[in-house]
Amino acid sequence: MRKTHSMSMHPYIREAKQIVDSLAAVNSHFSSQYFIDHVLRRLDKEYDTLVGIITHFPGSLSLEELKTKL
Repeated sequence: MRKTHSMSMHPYIREAKQIVDSLAAVNSHFSSQYFIDHVLRRLDKEYDTLVGIITHFPGSLSLEELKTKL
């Protein structure tokens, strides 16, 4: 799944979270950091600067913190 120009950020994150939740339902667990890394890697190039800032942010972000930054 990749974020397209026509998709706003919240539906993109919601769809990615639904995929992770579906995988968790069949015992394929992912860490929240793995999920956040995946979301960031699949953003359009227009987010490159922001992704660079977020990935160099000290510590790890929660999903809620990520949503506020995007």
